[in-house]
Amino acid sequence: MSNSLERGLWSLLLSWILLLVSCHEEVRFNSNGRVQSYDQSLVKEYQFQAGTIRSDSIYFEPKKLSFDHRIVLEQIPNGYAKTFQMVRPIQKEEFIQGGQGRSQKDDFALIESGYLDLLIVIDNSSSMEAFQLQLQKRFKNLLSNISNTNWQIAVATTSSSCLRSALDGTKILKRTDFDISSATAQRRFEQLISAGVNGSTVEKGILTATEALQGDCGDTRFPWTRADSQKAVLIVSDEKNCGSASNEGCVAEEYSSADYFLSRSPRNTRVYGLLLFQDDFAACPNSGGYDNQYPSEYMRLIQETGGLAGEICQADYSEVLETISSHVSKDIKRRFSLTFQPDPGTLKVYLDGELLTDGYVLIGQELRLMITPSLESEMLFVDYTYGRQSMRHYFDLSKPIDPETLEVVVDQEIKSPDDFYIMEGKTVVFRNVPAASSKLKFSYRQDGLLKKTFPLTWPSDALIQSVRVNGNELPVEIDYDRQWLKFNDPPMDGAEVSLEYQQANAKILDYPIPQYQNRHIQSIEIIDAETAEPIDFQIVNSYIKFKPEEVWPGRELVASIQLLPREDDSLFQFTVPPTVIPDSMVVTTLDGEDCADSLDIHNGDVKLSCDESIDGGLAVSYRYIEKYTNQFVVDQEDDPQSIWRVFIDGVEYTKFQRLDGNLIIPPEDLEPGSSVAIQITPPIRVTAVSKKY
Repeated sequence: MSNSLERGLWSLLLSWILLLVSCHEEVRFNSNGRVQSYDQSLVKEYQFQAGTIRSDSIYFEPKKLSFDHRIVLEQIPNGYAKTFQMVRPIQKEEFIQGGQGRSQKDDFALIESGYLDLLIVIDNSSSMEAFQLQLQKRFKNLLSNISNTNWQIAVATTSSSCLRSALDGTKILKRTDFDISSATAQRRFEQLISAGVNGSTVEKGILTATEALQGDCGDTRFPWTRADSQKAVLIVSDEKNCGSASNEGCVAEEYSSADYFLSRSPRNTRVYGLLLFQDDFAACPNSGGYDNQYPSEYMRLIQETGGLAGEICQADYSEVLETISSHVSKDIKRRFSLTFQPDPGTLKVYLDGELLTDGYVLIGQELRLMITPSLESEMLFVDYTYGRQSMRHYFDLSKPIDPETLEVVVDQEIKSPDDFYIMEGKTVVFRNVPAASSKLKFSYRQDGLLKKTFPLTWPSDALIQSVRVNGNELPVEIDYDRQWLKFNDPPMDGAEVSLEYQQANAKILDYPIPQYQNRHIQSIEIIDAETAEPIDFQIVNSYIKFKPEEVWPGRELVASIQLLPREDDSLFQFTVPPTVIPDSMVVTTLDGEDCADSLDIHNGDVKLSCDESIDGGLAVSYRYIEKYTNQFVVDQEDDPQSIWRVFIDGVEYTKFQRLDGNLIIPPEDLEPGSSVAIQITPPIRVTAVSKKY
C-alpha cells in the first residue's frame, strides 16, 4: 500500500472517529475579516471539497510474503481565493436630432374654452315690478356675446344673499341647460328674475352681492362659482345702496361702502349696474323723488372693478345688456393649452374649418382667442410644427463615458466606433452630422467607477503562483502586508479575480510504512515506477521520509516490502483503509482470474477466499473515501443580511443550513468528492450624496 494512501487512511480513520462523535467534521477557510468598503468588490467565493475518492492498488505474492505497494508523492494542494469586479449600471440617454420640426394637430371644443359665473342682484322692493318684467324679456340680449362660453347664472336680491330658485328648483342656470332647451332656459330665467316686490326697503346690494358670490345664505354656504372662471355681478336697482330715503341707510355698517365688496370678493371680478340716475323720474313711476338719490357707492364699485353702468329707467334694455355682454366677454379666458410649443411662423388656427388670419395670440404654449365665436361655432383646430432645432454633430451625456461600453444607435442602426469619438469624457462627437429629426440612443457604463484594487485572503507564508482575471494572467501589484491586489487597468464589469497560492512547505515528505496484519517488515526497497531508479529514504518513527528534491506531485514510486514469516501465516489477508468502498475492490491473479468470490472486509482488514494452491502474485485494486465532510466554515463575520449562494459541482443548491456562520449540507445530498462553492454577497449600504445645482 502506498505511503500517501496509508497517510490518507490514518487521516480518514481519525476523521471517521470524529464523525462518529460529532456527526460532522468542519472544514475551515481562513479570511481576513475585513469590512467590505465601497472600493472593494461585493461578491466573495470560497471553494471546498467534500472529501476525496482515491484509487489504490497492491501487488503481493502470498507465498513469498512479498508486497509491492504503490506510493504517489503529493504536496498540499494549491489554495485559491476569488472575488469579483463590481457591475456598473447601464446608463441610457436619448436625443432627437434637430430639423424642420414635427407636425402636430390639436383640437378643442369651444364650450370648454372659457368659464363665466354671472351673479344678478335684483332689487325686490315695491317699486321694482316694471323693471323686473323688462329684464325678464332680455335673456338673449344678455347672452348675445357670451353664448359660446361655459356660462352659469345665479340670482340673489338686495334683501337676501340666498340664491333664488326657479319653480323646478333650479338655482344655477347653465349653458348645458340652454343647449338642451333654450325655451326651458328662458322660462327658468324669467322665474329667477321675478323676485317680487315685498322685499326690504333698505336695499343692501353690496352686502348681498358679496355674500351671494361666496355662496353664503345665513348660516349655510352653497359654493357655486368655479375656481378658474371669470366672475361678474350685475346689480339691478332703482335706489342706492342701503336705500335712498332720508330715514334709511346703514352708515355705521361696513357694507355701506364699496370697500366691503372689494376686500372680500375674488380678484378681477367685474361689477355692472342697471341703476337710477335721472333727476326727472316722471318716466319711472314709483321711483326716485328722493334727495341725493345718486347711487354713489354702486358707481364707485363699478368704476373700481372696471365695469359698466346703464340707466334702469328706459323702455328697452336690449342695447345696454348687449353692451354689458360684449364688455364681459372680453374678460372670459378663452385659453387653449397646446400639446407642444409651436415653432415660430408655423401656427395655423381654424374655427370650424375656417382659417383665422387674426383674432388670437400665442403666449408660450397657450393660445388665447381674442374674438367671440358665434353660438353655432363648436370646434377650434390648430395646426403647427414643433421641435425645430438647429442640427448638431455633438451630444453631451450626463456622466463620464467608458469608451469600451459605449453603444450608439441612430434610428435603429448601430453605429461603428469609427463614426464618432468622445471629447472631454462626456461628449459624443459624430464625424458626419446625423440626419434631421433622427432618434439617437446612447447606452454606456460610467467611467471611473471600476476598481483596480481588490482584497483577498491567503496564508501569510504562502507563495503566490498566479493571479488571473477571467482565467487570464495579468500583470498585478501584490501587497503582501495588506493582502490586496492592484491592477494597472481595472478588470471589466463582473470579472472574476482569482489568486492561486502554494502553501509553505507544501511538499509531503513523510509517508507511513504500510502495516500488514501486524506483521513485522524484514526489508523495504523503493524505486521510481517509471525509471526503476532507486530512491533514497530514511525510516523515522514508522514513517518513510524522502528528501525534498525527490518529491514532486504525482511522482509514482514502488515500495517492495518483504515481511518476516510467522507460524500463523494466513496467506490471503491484507489491510486497506477502513473507508474502502467494498464494491470497488477487484482481486485478480497474474492470469487474470478473479480471486474475490468472497470478500470479508472489516475495519480495513481484508480476507480472501482464494484457492491456496495459487502460485505467483495477486493484484488488488480498490477505491476509498478520504476526509469526507458536509460542514464548512468561512472565517468572516456572518451578517444575517448577507446573501449566500451554494453550488455543488456547479449546480446551485438551496437546501443548505446556516448556523453561526457554518454551512451544513445534508449528507444524502452531498456525495464524497463533490466540489462545494460558496458565494457571499454582503448587504449594500448606500451613503447619500448631495448634489449642488
